[in-house]
Amino acid sequence: MASPGQDRARTAAVAKPAPAPVAGSEASLKAKCPYPYVCFTKGTAILSKYKDAGYWQTLGPKGRTADSANNTRHDDVVYVRFSDAKTICMKPGQGWAFNGAHPKQVYISTSSKCK
Repeated sequence: MASPGQDRARTAAVAKPAPAPVAGSEASLKAKCPYPYVCFTKGTAILSKYKDAGYWQTLGPKGRTADSANNTRHDDVVYVRFSDAKTICMKPGQGWAFNGAHPKQVYISTSSKCK
């Protein structure tokens, strides 16, 4: 039987990284996602896209399988809430890789800065 320390070490080894901004593939995501949308993608396929601002929108079954998203809006930040209740803020023009996290909801703000 493993000690608690060994169990923690095993868990840490399989833990997935948190969602993070994307620099390298941001341009390719923008090429696929039309302005003024926020697109949820898997690989190069757009699974869902949103443009309405001011309220939380629940992603459909396809959008919840996305591995990344891109905010093509010029002046609006976008909040993405995940199934583990963590929330990220995407700046205008920014793309994010979800690194195994599962997006659940999106909120397009009319603010240009993350709070």
